[in-house]
Amino acid sequence: MRWRTALRKAETIKGLERGLRVLQALQAQPISSLHDLHMSTRISKPSLLRILNTLHEAGLISRRLADGYYRIAFCPEQERQDILARLRRSENPDDRLARDPKRLDRIRADTRQRGYGTRDPTFTGWQHGNPPRDDGLAAITVPLLDRGRVHGAINILWLKNAFTVEQFATMHLADLRTAANEIVSSLQTPTGRHR
Repeated sequence: MRWRTALRKAETIKGLERGLRVLQALQAQPISSLHDLHMSTRISKPSLLRILNTLHEAGLISRRLADGYYRIAFCPEQERQDILARLRRSENPDDRLARDPKRLDRIRADTRQRGYGTRDPTFTGWQHGNPPRDDGLAAITVPLLDRGRVHGAINILWLKNAFTVEQFATMHLADLRTAANEIVSSLQTPTGRHR
């Protein structure tokens, strides 16, 4: 019982509180820009960058252009250029595609033509502290698109040796699009508005 009294009197760790607020914001909106996080947490952008870097280094969050083909393919041109400009300055090896405009334009055109994104074939799964390894998964993804704004994406993963991307898309793309439309519709209703 004494520890409860002591716990009530103990001070909190402000840095940890802010890190937890960022994790909660990312849980609510996994695809978030720095500005989105700043608006939802009210933490300064320089502090957010340090928190995000700490969370990334701890393996708690990831940021990959390869997982964001859908956003690059479907977002408005100015947003796309802003995202790519930031990623080109990145030293993260996962963001190197931003410095290969021809390949990126090819991927963007293919994604728009198909109407869905696919998992980067060079992506390997990993667990924090372990070397990268092939996780044996493939994915298709569609954007949560609302009047030109990409809120995020929804995807489905499967064991890649079970189906080709094309086979899986034939079986499940319609359901994935229906789910995406329902999510976007819920964002447009007054009770579901999270903007």
